[in-house]
Amino acid sequence: MQSLVETSNFDFLKSGFPDLAEIGEFAENYVFSDPNGSLYKIGVMGEIIVEQIMKFEYLRCPYDATQYNKIEILKNEGLLPENIVSILHSIRMRRNHAVHERENSVTLAKGLLKKAYELCNWFMEVYGSWDYKALPYSEPQQKEKAEDYQEIFEEQNQRIDALEK
Repeated sequence: MQSLVETSNFDFLKSGFPDLAEIGEFAENYVFSDPNGSLYKIGVMGEIIVEQIMKFEYLRCPYDATQYNKIEILKNEGLLPENIVSILHSIRMRRNHAVHERENSVTLAKGLLKKAYELCNWFMEVYGSWDYKALPYSEPQQKEKAEDYQEIFEEQNQRIDALEK
């Protein structure tokens, strides 16, 4: 995937959790142009983190357990602080809205992206590197279109006119 941003808030995951880094970067890159896709990818990040914690902690759950059930298992085992439980449930619910109700809000996607960043920082601190120090979150900025298509169109018309003379 070609990166649309110079650096991603999720670059810190590349060394230990490259799949999460890639999904986070995707969610960040498309927060403005495809907020529904961004919300979906954030949901995938939440699911992967929950699955990873279950593996790291040698926990098993029924094969058909929902994301809600998995979060509750981790909560009941005392493995998740309350703020992380809240973030995971928010991500889970918004992902469901994105998939089933076609949620497409840039504001919502930007807010959830920041929550995903908080979740990933916690995950890195606990399950990645204990020496990890989080960097400040950088709000994604909407990119200007690389070129003004109207200007290109006018230039091409001028060239055509010049050739016809």
